[in-house]
Amino acid sequence: MKFEQSRFANNNFVRHSFDFGNVYFLSNILISEYTEGYTIGYKNVQEFLHIAEDFYGDHTDLVYLSNRVNSYSVKPLDWIKIKNKYKNLKSIGIVHYNKLGKRFLNVEKLFCPLPISDFYSLDEAVAWAANILIEQGKDNIDLSPLKLMKAK
Repeated sequence: MKFEQSRFANNNFVRHSFDFGNVYFLSNILISEYTEGYTIGYKNVQEFLHIAEDFYGDHTDLVYLSNRVNSYSVKPLDWIKIKNKYKNLKSIGIVHYNKLGKRFLNVEKLFCPLPISDFYSLDEAVAWAANILIEQGKDNIDLSPLKLMKAK
């Protein structure tokens, strides 16, 4: 399910559109939806993480969710560059919608220096992200209605 068709689109968010897709900025959560057929790497991620630094500040812990509603390629070795450059990126969640997506993700995990969790729905992923932020003491940010959700 695309972000803007989900119940989370009722939250306060800012959408940034790029040639390679859309990135949604919520309270301490970034959600990307990339364009069909693109190859996503460090340069693409750097574009929106640079904006995220301006939006959230340099010292705000962030959770990144990739909502893989389209088929595209990822440069898995670029995860190392991303982690080295953006220290406030704490966790990554990937929403995949089929078994092939899960297989590709398992390969990607071999190269990523950050913990990656995987989900079959955006609901699951956002609940997980909200719980990470709550556990890190981010109760004072606006996570409603995310606060009402608990990851299983």
